[in-house]
Amino acid sequence: MLSMITCGFPKKTLSLALRRDFSQLLKPRFSKNVSLPKRNAPSLNKVTVRGTSGISEGISTRAQNIVGGWLIGCAGMCFGAIVIGGLTRLTESGLSMVDWKLFKDMKPPKSEEEWIEEFEKYKTYPEYQHILSSGREMTLADFKFIFYMEFGHRLWGRATGMVFLLPATFFLYKGWITKAMKPRLALYTALIGFQGFMGWYMVKSGLEDKPGVNDVPRVSQYRLAAHLGTAAVLYSLFLWSGMSHLLRDKFVSLPNLFYGHVIVQCSIVI
Repeated sequence: MLSMITCGFPKKTLSLALRRDFSQLLKPRFSKNVSLPKRNAPSLNKVTVRGTSGISEGISTRAQNIVGGWLIGCAGMCFGAIVIGGLTRLTESGLSMVDWKLFKDMKPPKSEEEWIEEFEKYKTYPEYQHILSSGREMTLADFKFIFYMEFGHRLWGRATGMVFLLPATFFLYKGWITKAMKPRLALYTALIGFQGFMGWYMVKSGLEDKPGVNDVPRVSQYRLAAHLGTAAVLYSLFLWSGMSHLLRDKFVSLPNLFYGHVIVQCSIVI
């Protein structure tokens, strides 16, 4: 069959013709001016983080950065409140302030007479009676230490509320709070108020008389869990909203995203 095809054609001429035909087949059938679109291969190590539910859309980049930084600061205040509350709990200082007054509690006793009056008031409650029954003593200096611990915790809580409410009012006036963000601000305000109420409601349970003589005065574990849980929820919400304002269509490496998630979860647990 091959001999019939090649009959009458020189072998060299046939070889050149076949090479030319095959080379034409292998060439792309596009004009020189036409180029294929370039496709960027998706990165396996990076993801795009976008603003959650558009809560940061509709305002300027500067406003987004300022509001995001403020929300991150509120998250830091909540984290600090959790840490100070834990120290107050470990030093058994939570029941040293036996009353709750919104503005009067913002300054400690100044004179020695005021300290003695506060100490005498503390002596009428179950915790001091338990200290005496266990054979221990408490001096005025000891009382001042636990008082300052609880005072610092309450003052930090009030400062957290101020850090949130004052800038929030200003940002609403400036129009830097989006429509989607306004319900969240209302939720944060309600949670901060509930947090303060639950703090006193928790302390109140530890100031009540216990049925047994040898029972250690303690706050209700359920109220304590609600108080701590509310702070953890506020911390998470502030952090999430702040990051949603600051990370707008930015690429974040997956390892950093994973480590950040682990740090947030561990800090909430702590």
